[in-house]
Amino acid sequence: MRFELADSLGPPHSDFMHAMEDEHCFKFGSQEKFEAVLNKEALTTCPCKEWKTVLEPSRELLRGRKRLDIQQLISHPISQAAALNFFEIIAIILYTGPMFSVYEMVLRQYPMNRYLDMKLGGNLFSTTIHVLASGIKKLASHTPKPELLFRGIRDLNSLHSCFVQPGYLERGFLSSTTSLDVAKSYAGGKQFPGCRKPSRPALIKIFSKRPQDLQQVCAEVGFLSQSFKDEVEFLFLPWTLLELKSGPKQDGLLTIIEVYAQSLLHVLTTEEIEKRFKALPQLNRIFGIKSKSSECNVGVLLTQWPQGLK
Repeated sequence: MRFELADSLGPPHSDFMHAMEDEHCFKFGSQEKFEAVLNKEALTTCPCKEWKTVLEPSRELLRGRKRLDIQQLISHPISQAAALNFFEIIAIILYTGPMFSVYEMVLRQYPMNRYLDMKLGGNLFSTTIHVLASGIKKLASHTPKPELLFRGIRDLNSLHSCFVQPGYLERGFLSSTTSLDVAKSYAGGKQFPGCRKPSRPALIKIFSKRPQDLQQVCAEVGFLSQSFKDEVEFLFLPWTLLELKSGPKQDGLLTIIEVYAQSLLHVLTTEEIEKRFKALPQLNRIFGIKSKSSECNVGVLLTQWPQGLK
């Protein structure tokens, strides 16, 4: 079984950069304030403010974050090897800041009331999330992968609705680390401002059945991170199945679970999306569709690619 982002978010816009700016600065929810924790500091922000923090950074907006030079990041050897473009770098930087909580809310559809508000308002950050997934897919082939990754969870009970046999289906992007101590701290070893007290802390150990599994599903994003934290962070694509390897077992107050990671998401790169937008007239002729709008049938365009169409 394979999933498409367009199935749950709707299609992206063909003008990636302007659409991302609209989602963060002009569309429904762009001025809505939310609380987040970054560099162990609680802050209140909104999508528009986060967009300006990345594109127009100032001392007041940065508030202790790293000042990232996007032009230098485009020239970074890893960016060059992965052929990352400007808007993919922007999307990844945004995710490493407070905006991650908004994107995860949309993908996980939780809290449901907030998700429904955004859906009814017509802003599920579809273009941004498609671009972000494209960047992670590209990076995944150009960052070395360890044999074992860790993820700390503050409340295992919150995951029960997402467990499927024989494991856990993560609908959002999933952050992990090579550091056992860092993962344990996220599970509940340290109390950060704005974080609730852990009720059932857990540590997930992520393995790969085959060496190529992690190569296809996650990427190291530290060089694009706004955070000053000294850790190696790997970001998994949405719709990753964490298949149970062993556990759960208790280690004091910590629940230990070992899993295999496997991606169930079919990700299109931004180049592939652009190619399909350009092919829309040909696709419409094949399906016998007459449309005045280049956006009307893009949902079909992204999820159903006729055999033989180049």
